[in-house]
Amino acid sequence: MNQEFFLQELRRHLFALPEAERERIVEDYRGMILDRMEDGATEEEAVAELGTPAEIAGQILSEIPITTLVRERVRPKRKIAAWEIVLLVLGAPLCLPLLIVAAAVALGLLLTSFSVVLAVVVAAGAAVYYGAPLFLYAEGNPLVIAGISIGCIGLGLLLLLAAFALAKRLGQALIRFVRRRILKRDGCEIKA
Repeated sequence: MNQEFFLQELRRHLFALPEAERERIVEDYRGMILDRMEDGATEEEAVAELGTPAEIAGQILSEIPITTLVRERVRPKRKIAAWEIVLLVLGAPLCLPLLIVAAAVALGLLLTSFSVVLAVVVAAGAAVYYGAPLFLYAEGNPLVIAGISIGCIGLGLLLLLAAFALAKRLGQALIRFVRRRILKRDGCEIKA
């Protein structure tokens, strides 16, 4: 890993710190790398001796009180102008119900999607459950009854596979949505 990539990753892992503090730490590590290079180490060796940016950031962040980190994240970056406050107060009666409706629609779509998956699972279970007794207890042409019974069981198993595949896709889509839309906006990062 070269020096610039190392420092960029360190800066990214220290996003919770105030910008001035973050830049001071990055410059300290830049100096450490340059000192090791002056002592004869290559750029990659100097960077490797320090450890990974994630480990370094974890150590630094663990030494800082949580109140300092929270205060920095909560502190507004700029003052709110008077016209913005007026706009917020006057727009709240319109925007608040719209936000509630949007959240309700999103929740409704999510519940409907998973309800469809549940319905397919129930239908698959019913097809398998009633296919076996049909074979054992139905009267008539045995080959026709066996064909219908095996067809019901096969259809049930295929529906079950389709339901699991659909549930997996819905889960992955939900995770992607949360990562892209919600966590990225807050500057958070999760690793799968």
